[in-house]
Amino acid sequence: LSSLPLLDSLREEAASNGTITRSGTLDIVAGRSGENADEDIPICHMIYFMPFSQVDGDGIRTVFNELATVEGGAAAMLAAQHLNTGDGSLVPEVAGLSDRCPIRFTVEFMDTEFVESSAVNSVIDLTDRKLPEREPCAVIGAVRSAVSIPTSLITGLRGYPQISGMSTAATLDDRTLYPLFGRTIPSDVGTATAAVLYMRNVLGIRNMAMVHTSDAYGSAYAGGMLDAIPRYTPDLTINTFILRF
Repeated sequence: LSSLPLLDSLREEAASNGTITRSGTLDIVAGRSGENADEDIPICHMIYFMPFSQVDGDGIRTVFNELATVEGGAAAMLAAQHLNTGDGSLVPEVAGLSDRCPIRFTVEFMDTEFVESSAVNSVIDLTDRKLPEREPCAVIGAVRSAVSIPTSLITGLRGYPQISGMSTAATLDDRTLYPLFGRTIPSDVGTATAAVLYMRNVLGIRNMAMVHTSDAYGSAYAGGMLDAIPRYTPDLTINTFILRF
């Protein structure tokens, strides 16, 4: 991961001597002067925005890694290293990328704490940054749809892409409200349809009950099921019950 501390050092030096500018969502570190001057270095500072801790009902904070977010953070750093060095050992298409693309990547970790309010406060503070502070290029996360929904409103309004691999609420498909939100996982509309088809056609179920959480994810998934049943399995009866979350 040698490229990451090197880029952090170059950016810190540029910020201290005033040779850093901003272009869109990229930091531009000016090339050094001299006979063998380097070219400017565009840096995309990615924010890995995931839950690393959780506060219980007694107000005690504990480490949270049930979703392997720590390992995911290590993977994000490795991905940045491979992008920076054109290492195609894991993704062949990345081979030689550093020779074709001048952009380099750095990573910062932010804890959503699994709570909407904390995550929103963090995103507001993040997107309020101004040079010489480290402004973001893009946000990776969050896990819960209930967190991604309010935070992606803010990142979208302020011009930063936000990409999640776990938030599935169909609400996030609204391009008007969430113009810069993307995900690498199907929304609840697709998974709910597959679920009701499996229940009815494979398992032969005609009557079922579903208990769902009251947050954005649980409500959206239940809504997807209720929308899919009359369309695809009209002879399947379902009753839903809310588990307050």
